[in-house]
Amino acid sequence: MTDKKKEAGLNLTKAQADVLLKAADAMVDREAQKGMKTQDTQITYSGTKIVLPDTPTPMSLDAAMETLDRRQRADQETVQVAEVIDAFPFDGLVAFVEALRHVYGYVGTTKTPGFFGSPPTFLSVQTGPNTFEQVPWGSFEVSGIEGYLKTEITKVRGRPCFVIGGEVKQGDVAQVHRLAQVTREIVKTHSIYKGKAFQLEVIPAKSIAGAATIDVSEPPEFLNTSETRESELIFSRSLAASIEANLFTPIRYTDAVKAAGIPLKRGVLLEGPYGTGKTQTANVTAKLCEEHGWTFILIKSVAGLSAAIPFAKLYAPAVVFAEDIDRVLEGQDRNHGMDAILNTIDGIDAKGSEIMVVLTTNHVDRINKAMLRPGRLDAVLSVSAPDAIAVGKLIRLYGRDLIQDNADLTQASEVLAGTIPAIIREAVERAKLYELANRKGKALVTLTGASIHQAALSMTDHLKHLEPGTVEQSAHERLGAALADVMGSSGEDLDAAIVQVGELHEMATS
Repeated sequence: MTDKKKEAGLNLTKAQADVLLKAADAMVDREAQKGMKTQDTQITYSGTKIVLPDTPTPMSLDAAMETLDRRQRADQETVQVAEVIDAFPFDGLVAFVEALRHVYGYVGTTKTPGFFGSPPTFLSVQTGPNTFEQVPWGSFEVSGIEGYLKTEITKVRGRPCFVIGGEVKQGDVAQVHRLAQVTREIVKTHSIYKGKAFQLEVIPAKSIAGAATIDVSEPPEFLNTSETRESELIFSRSLAASIEANLFTPIRYTDAVKAAGIPLKRGVLLEGPYGTGKTQTANVTAKLCEEHGWTFILIKSVAGLSAAIPFAKLYAPAVVFAEDIDRVLEGQDRNHGMDAILNTIDGIDAKGSEIMVVLTTNHVDRINKAMLRPGRLDAVLSVSAPDAIAVGKLIRLYGRDLIQDNADLTQASEVLAGTIPAIIREAVERAKLYELANRKGKALVTLTGASIHQAALSMTDHLKHLEPGTVEQSAHERLGAALADVMGSSGEDLDAAIVQVGELHEMATS
């Protein structure tokens, strides 16, 4: 994300706004007609018209005036309003401000009197990778509505939603309702989240019996996919085909997939060692989602799935992506936290669900086998280091215009086959340094296959240190690893155990 920020609303055109207002008015009219049919003594509003009660005989002028007088007195009574907008609070809030702008021509909020004498807080809500909208939060007056409105949060089916609340005169309830209907139409057609890529902040459960919740104090942060290039995602031919079929095809060809009777509900696991391209696959997935009308939701931990899935249903079709699931799902003994995650994934099976869960791990061997069964995970894709053919493509990617089309990269590709892309990039950079050294600092013109091969060979010693079992552990490292293994520790716990044993070793030998 760049540092440049700009204030921007949804930038609806007048034609778009007119369509939304007509749709909202049509909904209000339909509701009014229902009211007239069920309550024959009710005065209703149809657009800008007042509709008197339907009576068996024509209403006299005196009766009409008396009815209107009763209604006028009733309209002066103060009532509470609570219009629930089925959208994430920040989405509903931005839509509400846009509704104010188009219904009243401007956003004219002022401080409320008495107890609510302080002006509302204005929040800066991110509406895109580099755009923000200033929105009011709290209680405030709206020109044309007697009383005050307030923006609130409630829960609908376990997820946070936006509420237009407050206290107004009975006569202004219809205006508030119309404003809410316009807000709903804007959320439906111009949501700031649907079809976008962003990271959702989830608060982990505080206890075994608890559940993860969405952090409503932190607006989702949009991902900037503008620099992501699908052409730079390079794998072996078989792996590329598997990722295309199991992950990208439902996003690219959604209608064709549904027409073929294939559920859009899928679970995909990308497994493989560090640095082989799992995160880059996530970036490309996010970009494809934005290009094809899917919502991409990144969460930091698989433990947040229970909160992210209901959110994803609101903005489906959607991909929920979580990395390093072995941190939560490792071990073969089932526990409450593991069962909660498995049950969450199983619960996506509702008919017509359009949610793909994509997970990654660097240690598939540590994951409980219950997670890996088909039905929970439809595809387990091994993202391995590139073969020689893929290495050649990566060399050309990193060398770009410096490598001629007829350059022979066979030898360099064979040396670097099976290494991670970061090593291949370093070989290309090292080849550039060799060429600059040979040219005494003159500008680079080309990179030859021979220079890249030489650079690849020069990294042999470096590559040996990446092979398992080549680094000799100290005595206290071996003891710490053994203790950690006995205690069932791994990862950070293992590192901590090794450090503690090292400190004990130093104290004993000092």
